[in-house]
Amino acid sequence: MSWEDRLLEASYISPSGIPFNFLYEDVSYEFDKKTTSFIFPDIDGAYVQDMGVGENRYPLNIIFCGENYDLEADRFVKALKEKGRGTLIHPKYGIKKVVPFGTIKRNDGIVNNANQCIFEIIFIEDNIRTDNSLLESISNIIDKIQNCVDVYAQYASFNFVKTFAVTSVGELITIRDIATQSFTDVFNQISYIAGINDDYDSILKLLNDSFIDTINEIGNKPINAINMLMSAMLIPAQIPNYDVSSKLDIFENLINPKLKTKYNKSIYDANIANTNFAIDKVFMYTAAAGMCQSVIYSEIKTRDKALEINDRINNNYNNIQKWLDDNIKSLSFTDDESDYNNILELISQTKNYLVNNAFNLSSANKIILDEDRNIFELVSELYGSLENIDDFISLNKLNIQEIGILPKGKEIVYYL
Repeated sequence: MSWEDRLLEASYISPSGIPFNFLYEDVSYEFDKKTTSFIFPDIDGAYVQDMGVGENRYPLNIIFCGENYDLEADRFVKALKEKGRGTLIHPKYGIKKVVPFGTIKRNDGIVNNANQCIFEIIFIEDNIRTDNSLLESISNIIDKIQNCVDVYAQYASFNFVKTFAVTSVGELITIRDIATQSFTDVFNQISYIAGINDDYDSILKLLNDSFIDTINEIGNKPINAINMLMSAMLIPAQIPNYDVSSKLDIFENLINPKLKTKYNKSIYDANIANTNFAIDKVFMYTAAAGMCQSVIYSEIKTRDKALEINDRINNNYNNIQKWLDDNIKSLSFTDDESDYNNILELISQTKNYLVNNAFNLSSANKIILDEDRNIFELVSELYGSLENIDDFISLNKLNIQEIGILPKGKEIVYYL
């Protein structure tokens, strides 16, 4: 892994939880030693009093560019004016709780550098304050995420019914087939969780037994069909103690095949095309909602994992939104933006949760052994006890021969 691989995606999250990704110029880090020198007459040299270290400063030139750079920059200005600590994901120096400090300068290159502006900011790390409300604030974010999922589902079903249009028996049969295929795709994926939890096995069986009847009634009760589809899709997210990466795998396996579908109104019946796309829109947004909901029903133990999950969710959401935008344009589809706004809020709250949580989690460290080491001695040295030895063995994928003596030159990963 090179230094480039260790860089993070630069981002700032305001005190109210609004995230901003940005580009940047060369970075630097400054701090002061709290020292004073005393010079005495007739004595060469000096006595230096060292009182430790002062503030950590992170000067950044932050860049927003593109056709809507000005709108994003305006939002960023409002975020910088918020009172309190924000969270800076520094590309080089990691996650920091910071306050934008002093004079902030915004340069809009209207003449020489159109389509971009540069903010000159110094962020100072606020790392002394004792935040007794941290656990409460994380709990509040979890509640907000769940509420966002509920609000999305409510509006999505309502908007689907508004779009649903079938004027003939032939169209109805086609729509039934399309809906059946969507359910089949979902059940094929969520079948992987069978046997993990008895309660969810019962729910799966109930849905599987009833979905045919629900699909057959889609012409009269489309809201029932779309609600059942969303309920089925969200099941994997809600299983406790199931690996979060495995949950995201399920949703990615639902999303990726759909990304290959391209709509063109010239080759579809208008009603079928719009209703088919409306089903797929709910399908894709619900997959994104499931990814977000997965993080609050799973244990994320390390900072690296939290940031990895954050990147996966953002990348999938961006792919989904581009796919939706392209097909909305191709179909001249009349879209209600409430679904977009609800999902965007859900993505923002999830990022807020992951980044705030990551700040308090362990971070990965790597070492290369310069001599053969006894595993028990090494784990005791790294962690101060043997309580983490099972996690250490699993994390480093140690084989039978290595559970005892670790060879010189082996790369070891541990968390602190």
